Amino acid sequence: MQALFREEHMHGYPMGSRRMSRWIPARAALSLLLILVAFLGGCGDRPAEDEANTLRGVLQNVKLPPLKGDLPEKGEGGVRGDPLPKLDEIESKAPDLSERFPELPDFSGMLDVQEKKRRFFDFMSDLLQAENVRIRKERFQLVKLYRAFLRGEAPEGEDRDWLQSLCRKYRESFGDGADMELFRNLLVKVDIVPLDLGIAQAANESAWGASRFARMGNNLFGQWCFEQGCGLVPLRRSAGSTHEVKTYPSPRLSVRDYMKNLNSHPAYREFRVIRYRQRKSGSGLDGSELAEGLLAYSGIGHEYVSRLRSIMEQYETYRAKAQAEDESKQG
Repeated sequence: MQALFREEHMHGYPMGSRRMSRWIPARAALSLLLILVAFLGGCGDRPAEDEANTLRGVLQNVKLPPLKGDLPEKGEGGVRGDPLPKLDEIESKAPDLSERFPELPDFSGMLDVQEKKRRFFDFMSDLLQAENVRIRKERFQLVKLYRAFLRGEAPEGEDRDWLQSLCRKYRESFGDGADMELFRNLLVKVDIVPLDLGIAQAANESAWGASRFARMGNNLFGQWCFEQGCGLVPLRRSAGSTHEVKTYPSPRLSVRDYMKNLNSHPAYREFRVIRYRQRKSGSGLDGSELAEGLLAYSGIGHEYVSRLRSIMEQYETYRAKAQAEDESKQG
């Protein structure tokens, strides 16, 4: 059973952000008017993002079956079986990290705490977004087979093989083949981890990227392994214990393993159920609420949830200030 280890962490620091002072020299009234007109015209020319044509938008509009034991919602009746567009026709705006595995920055050597947190937020955001795109593509293919199943088309050939491999990956029994229960169980598991929650867990588990396990093993989430030599031996490992803290060739593979753990391990079933219900409600994923499903991640109970929420608040403050700075520069 895969478990998680938390070494002694650094104490948190108040979140800071970049500040930029900006002044506008005196201009003639006509010049100011021209600048204002140009700015407003530029804003009007910017096309709004068509969420329906993004991979995220397509998946958010999918009608999901009720959980086992739940009563169907009023008016739910049948589930639409319309075919989905081709995956290569859907726009995706996440960072392209397919050909590069960025190394962990030297967070332990950063003395400016505000700059350290800013760099950590940016670094983890890129990694989490890239892995979330990979999971969305899996979910897209799963939804496509589910829609076909609702039209009476059972998966065959390569589709059946792919579904079986997905079951192995996410610890789901393929049994006698595809049925409604199998698709529902997989749709509960094959889904993303919100950025704010992933960043908060990484910050807490890796001491903002400065822990020994992060520096020496690229382990950002405290994942354990149980074969001798598979990782780093905790300095305070109790007598008789054999676990080690897993090492990874790159930080991105640590993120991938973390997401697989949340999406498949029995200990985090409550996390997945909360996420699925958020999907069905159409309200979007709420990292603060999802944190309630991660009590098994730590031995400190609800204090762990409070710590995650505190870091998520810092991240949201950083995002808001960074966005304001970007808009100020564009203006």
